[in-house]
Amino acid sequence: MIRPVILQDTTKEEWNDIRKKLHRKILKALGNSPVEMTSCKTDFEEIGRYTNYGLTHIVISYHVYDNFRCNGVMVLPENFDETKTYPAVVTIHGTNARGKYSLMDLENRPERAYAIELAKR
Repeated sequence: MIRPVILQDTTKEEWNDIRKKLHRKILKALGNSPVEMTSCKTDFEEIGRYTNYGLTHIVISYHVYDNFRCNGVMVLPENFDETKTYPAVVTIHGTNARGKYSLMDLENRPERAYAIELAKR
């Protein structure tokens, strides 16, 4: 049983205010972008794939800026059909030792396993 980390009673009408609050908190923590982002390279490269909690996890490498690349993980919903369109959520992970993997760890970080919960939904 996955314990919800996203409030079940949040209404669609509340999301606009929630987004504004989150945006302010992100800007306060990270600051403004030094350069306006007008375009984005979309050179994603799959560098690995595994299954955990019954979900496919795809490890990707992607361009950030100049010659700098980062890795991320896409968690696909159960019975993923690549001919369909799905909503996507991008999460900024914390800076603990496990980084992005904390968002996918039901055993050790069930209160932070956002990626697993959202893919299951």
